[in-house]
Amino acid sequence: MEKDDDPKNRRGVIALPEFAVEMLRRRKVALAARRLASPPDPNAKVLDLVFPSTVWALRDPRNVGHEWQRVRDALGIPEDVTAHSFRGAVATILDDAGLPARVTADVLMHVDPAMTQRHYTARGRARRAAAEALDRAVSGQF
Repeated sequence: MEKDDDPKNRRGVIALPEFAVEMLRRRKVALAARRLASPPDPNAKVLDLVFPSTVWALRDPRNVGHEWQRVRDALGIPEDVTAHSFRGAVATILDDAGLPARVTADVLMHVDPAMTQRHYTARGRARRAAAEALDRAVSGQF
């Protein structure tokens, strides 16, 4: 047996914003109604999932991609926006809020905050801030 030490596969706990908690509560109610309307096969192993397949099992990753494509198209979201794009958006929001890189890394489940900074935060914005700081220094507007 091979041990998987990849940090991407470790479990962790994060604090959810209230809007996400509320969404999950609504989802739980919707799933209960769906289960009453379309009960799972009594012989099937039913998993307690937030987003189960139509037969109450794990979703096939390829189907998730197709579903995202349909939703994206229906909402007019550009083709290059992927599920991974949301990680970048979260990192940007937390960075713009002035949170430490360690906090953002923890939310994204990165072991090393430097990785978070290299790949997600302050792309391009830091250069503008540096130019503005130099401009203020040269013009005497500290």
